[in-house]
Amino acid sequence: MDHHLGKYCCELETGRAYDPEISERMFIIALEDLLAKSASLPVEKVLFVCGNDFLNTDHLGRTTTAGTPQDEAIRYQESFLRGRQLLVRAIDRLRQIAPVQVVMVTGNHDTQRLYYLGDVLQAWFRSTEDVAVNKQPAAAKVLSVSQKPHRVYPRSQREAFRFAPAAGDRTTRRLGREQASGNFISRPFPQPQT
Repeated sequence: MDHHLGKYCCELETGRAYDPEISERMFIIALEDLLAKSASLPVEKVLFVCGNDFLNTDHLGRTTTAGTPQDEAIRYQESFLRGRQLLVRAIDRLRQIAPVQVVMVTGNHDTQRLYYLGDVLQAWFRSTEDVAVNKQPAAAKVLSVSQKPHRVYPRSQREAFRFAPAAGDRTTRRLGREQASGNFISRPFPQPQT
């Protein structure tokens, strides 16, 4: 999920409001929804992939890694702290189910800050036996979860795998992005209660 913590969207301009409070509620709703869907499955380990634009900006000037200006609702310090708190909360929740393997995968919005966030998470859980954090800066990470290794690619490399949608079809384009990322959504995302 492209979380973009810190992003600001005005409902009058975009048709849907988005701010740090909404994004945090959406994150927790999505996590709990996935846990509910998988509750009947046997779990030996939880693979928690973090990143892919978890934070909306990368620089002091409120820009992406490449320098694209962004609308931010909060200062970079607050978005980093809130992001850390949210991920710690999520990892602690996942630890209730099974040991957690955290994999940090950078996006095009937050390459530097996501690496720092991974380092903070690694330090935070350093004395925790059931949490391992992979913050390696490699563009692709190979994770062996069965006899066949699986790769986790940053979005920039996944674009090559995206299927061609019908021109002008928003739903098909969204499904194409979800197919490329492996994030299939079977129903509309729940709206947070305001």
